[in-house]
Amino acid sequence: RKSCAQCSKVLKRDPKNVKALYRRAQAYTELEDYGLAQEDVARCLAIAPDNTEAQKLGTRVAVRMQRHNQKEKTLYSGLFK
Repeated sequence: RKSCAQCSKVLKRDPKNVKALYRRAQAYTELEDYGLAQEDVARCLAIAPDNTEAQKLGTRVAVRMQRHNQKEKTLYSGLFK
């Protein structure tokens, strides 16, 4: 959470700071806040489309989000039968 806050401070001063966007996306991913992570990855890639690390992170976030959604679907499917 501290990394998110620090990166957000940097982004207030410089909204196009690719490193801060990337680091915050990493932090959001670890906090399982995949929607915000995807937003930051998308902003990062809009600024630096050739950034391979951001591309890899975007793929990782998408995979984790899909797994997370599948787990929730499985968990909640038994509750409403």
